[in-house]
Amino acid sequence: MAGASDKIPQRLRPVLRNAAVFAIYAALTVIVTWPVAGRVGSHVPGRDGDTFIHLWTFQWVKDALLAGQDPFYTRLLFFPSGAFLYSHNFAWVNIAIWLPLQALLGTVTAYSIAFLVVIVLNGFAGYLLTRELTGSSLVGFVGGLILAFWPYSLSHHDHPNLIFIAWIPLALLYLKRFLDHWRRRDFILSAVFIALIGITRWQLLIMASFIIGLYLLYRIISDKLYRLPHRLGSLLLLGLVALLIMLPFLLPVLTAMTRETVPTDLFVDYEPDWTDLLAFVLPNRYHPLWGDAVTDVYDRFPVRTAVPFVGYMTLLLVIIGAVFKWPKAQIWLLAALMYLVLAIGPTLQINGRIFDLPMPYSLIADSFIIQMIRRPTRFSVMLSIPFAILVAFGVAVLLDRLRSKWASYALVAVVSLLILGEYFVTYSTLPLSTPAWYSELAKEPGEFGLFIAPISSGQTEYKTYMVHQFVHGKPLVQGHVSRIPPESTTFISRVPLLRKVRHEKIRVLADEMVNVTEQLRWLADVDIRYLILYKPFLSESDINVWKEWLGHDPVHEDLDLVVYKTDPTLGHDFTLANELTTGPDGELEIGLIRASIIPSTTIPGGELQVALNWYAGSDVNRDYDICLGLAGEDGQFVQSVCEPLAPLWPTSNWQAGELFYTNYAFTTSAYLDAGAYPVALTLVDGVSGEQATDVIPVGGLDYAALPRVFTEPAPAAAAGIMWDDAIFLPGYDFEFPHADSLVVHVYWGARRRMDDSYTNFFHLIDPETGEVVAQADVIPRGWTYPTNWWEQGEWVEDTVWLSLEGVPSGEYALYTGWYDTESGERLPAYSAAGEAYPDRSAFLTVVERPGHQD
Repeated sequence: MAGASDKIPQRLRPVLRNAAVFAIYAALTVIVTWPVAGRVGSHVPGRDGDTFIHLWTFQWVKDALLAGQDPFYTRLLFFPSGAFLYSHNFAWVNIAIWLPLQALLGTVTAYSIAFLVVIVLNGFAGYLLTRELTGSSLVGFVGGLILAFWPYSLSHHDHPNLIFIAWIPLALLYLKRFLDHWRRRDFILSAVFIALIGITRWQLLIMASFIIGLYLLYRIISDKLYRLPHRLGSLLLLGLVALLIMLPFLLPVLTAMTRETVPTDLFVDYEPDWTDLLAFVLPNRYHPLWGDAVTDVYDRFPVRTAVPFVGYMTLLLVIIGAVFKWPKAQIWLLAALMYLVLAIGPTLQINGRIFDLPMPYSLIADSFIIQMIRRPTRFSVMLSIPFAILVAFGVAVLLDRLRSKWASYALVAVVSLLILGEYFVTYSTLPLSTPAWYSELAKEPGEFGLFIAPISSGQTEYKTYMVHQFVHGKPLVQGHVSRIPPESTTFISRVPLLRKVRHEKIRVLADEMVNVTEQLRWLADVDIRYLILYKPFLSESDINVWKEWLGHDPVHEDLDLVVYKTDPTLGHDFTLANELTTGPDGELEIGLIRASIIPSTTIPGGELQVALNWYAGSDVNRDYDICLGLAGEDGQFVQSVCEPLAPLWPTSNWQAGELFYTNYAFTTSAYLDAGAYPVALTLVDGVSGEQATDVIPVGGLDYAALPRVFTEPAPAAAAGIMWDDAIFLPGYDFEFPHADSLVVHVYWGARRRMDDSYTNFFHLIDPETGEVVAQADVIPRGWTYPTNWWEQGEWVEDTVWLSLEGVPSGEYALYTGWYDTESGERLPAYSAAGEAYPDRSAFLTVVERPGHQD
């Protein structure tokens, strides 16, 4: 009885076989990259946000083409200047796969499916090439696995066109057939696939040129027929045809180069990262079983996220193939060594240690073409092609030793499982969620810009904002493209607020950006309608600082966003808490919008931060000072400080309708009674000194006074020493709690209030040598109760520890005194009889250092 396969027409069998291989690769791709397929529609494959750039680019190309716009220029980014995208990374072939899918499945789902298709196509192309070179479909299947699931490719979750290398094995396949048979069909397909390499990504064409050029050179050297002029001419013509196919995509790039003063700057953004040699044999850091075990080692490498691991089973098969198929394998082994050495980069590094040994890459690193690749580690993606071929040769060697067809199937199955077992990963995906308010924003007609904070030098923010643009459709002040044209950031550089917060926190700018309206007007004048705080990228303190500085009320706030208008108006976006001064005609001059006081509870010596938002109702023609402090029951200050209201932007420069922000700090007095105090202010004419407003409460403060002791102590040892008519020591106690410590209990009396903080010192001196063998310098009570907090008549008890470690047993003299904390000058000291102590150091007693105890 004939088998089922005998009923299939001969001409359909190769087609069905190829379809079955393709389907198996597709199923394996779903498994190896899980949970990508399980999260289509809600997540996209990615780790660091570059996925969002590609997703934005896909959508932009579609929208631009449908609208008949130039896809190489957009106003959606770097508004209002816009950005030329000539040097942007357009994944044209990926986009071509995505376009029909998104029409059926939607933008996000189609992106994930297109990403998975790339992996399947890589595998299938590898299968076709290795089957051609070995003559075996079984062998070709294993070769295709290497290209499909190469760890370096799988670790580049965010670069779908960098890992789209299917056209390279297909170009090699049809180039081989062309050189074997010189058929027109193979000539055309070779040119098409070479062109597709460049259209997919120009960096790939540069890297692929090494293996294609090496293969051509090998064929020309090995057979003199290929050196005939008409054969060489055919190869040159093939390259020309490939160039003509690429030309529509290459022309915009060439046009951009003619616009640049230094054309190469448009594409060169070299990052001299190299590959640690150990990384090629270190197991996959994303493997679900042993990934965590190797993470610490990966952290020693220059590039931590990429995985150059080649696999132990793969390496074994490469060695077998290279040894037993040497005549066929030598050219591919040379290609593998070439890409491995290039991926290492300019300097050898092993396990994080850099060796002073220049590598071959250093000879070409400075060339414009090589610098376009940016990272030498990217040559690792090309290493998969010669490795796949060598692995196929190794599998062929093993199959040659088997007689049974089923044994061959079993061997291929085992080898495939071992390879996949090492290559398997826990695949990273990024959630796609957009703040709900953006749907409402999309309903507002017209084109206007958005400034979304933060816009720090880190770029994850930009990428997220660009994906949100799918919903609201409004241009962004910021953005991210592969190479940012200098003219695109002109507006950001011109606006002080944008220029500063691009690299710094807003907290650093609060004192500089006094005129809030001036900064917002830069935005409003070019129709940037909203300033938006994106909470997931801001800490709570950062959000509060932004809110304080802006001063007016947001038009919207939810768990994701705080939204402000850039042209706030009185009565609509804010109201006045106090109308403070009036102009010559009785019109409002200065009003207070709000005050922010931190903290709400303090102790003596606590620092109070007061932030104030102001409104100029009319032009202000004089400079005001502000007095700010704590008020008593009568409404007058019990403590205050006065200073210019806005030294960096004097009030004589304030104009009608403008908002201002100022902040102040003062230290609370130590001499207040405990209780609740109004925080108050008054404005004073800066010239005449006349008070321009009443003392106006703007907030409250709970003040917790420290307890004070006014009962004279009764120490065991009398002293009667006085320092500068300010500090009195009636007596002291001391003890040895253990052999290596001396503890002195002192009782200080404050004869008056002191304006300065003094430091207390104790010296233990060897009477024979005069050497200080132990000492302590302290602010009383563990540095928490300085002398400028002491009240007249108060007694302050303190405990001072002197370490006696290393001090021999014996008798020592104990001295004490005080010195100014700032200047270091000692206070004069007097005995009970009124005699001055020499060196202003008062002798207390002789203490006997106990002997050491076992």
